[in-house]
Amino acid sequence: MIATQFDWPVFAPTPMPPETTALPTAVSSAEIEEGIALHTLMEKLTHRPQWPVAVMEAQTVSAWLPCKPSLAKVVCEQAQTILSQPALAHFFDPARYRFARNEMEIVTEEGIARFDRVVMFDDALWILDYKRNLLDSERLAYTQQLARYRVAAARVFPDRAIRTALITVDGRLIEIA
Repeated sequence: MIATQFDWPVFAPTPMPPETTALPTAVSSAEIEEGIALHTLMEKLTHRPQWPVAVMEAQTVSAWLPCKPSLAKVVCEQAQTILSQPALAHFFDPARYRFARNEMEIVTEEGIARFDRVVMFDDALWILDYKRNLLDSERLAYTQQLARYRVAAARVFPDRAIRTALITVDGRLIEIA
């Protein structure tokens, strides 16, 4: 016998109450754009070994990245804050380190570890990660991320002490061991 109709039950679960289906607040696209713009600007500004590093005007940076002038103004101010901190100068002044690289990638079994900035000194290798801020809710995730970075870097630089830190847009260095 040939069926003239196809009958298949539809999966229709009972809806859950809204309070259990709410997703955690995600980072907005504006925050993501700002983070990308800051990373790109810091990479471009610190690519050449020169000190002090001059941060261009927002209009120039807006065309250079490219991004909106309002965003360029924000990231220029953030970069200037970071680069003007005496406690951070040794990470950017080539007279104070052996070598530095931006956006260094190391392939691991887990995937690619991408370091925002790597700075080699006589006594240690520092892996730096630029962040807008460090919220208490993010600390565990960043601690785990930087621990993976240390493991990956130790495979490439087995004779160096590996140190990791976040640099926030307000110019703080937060070492995470």
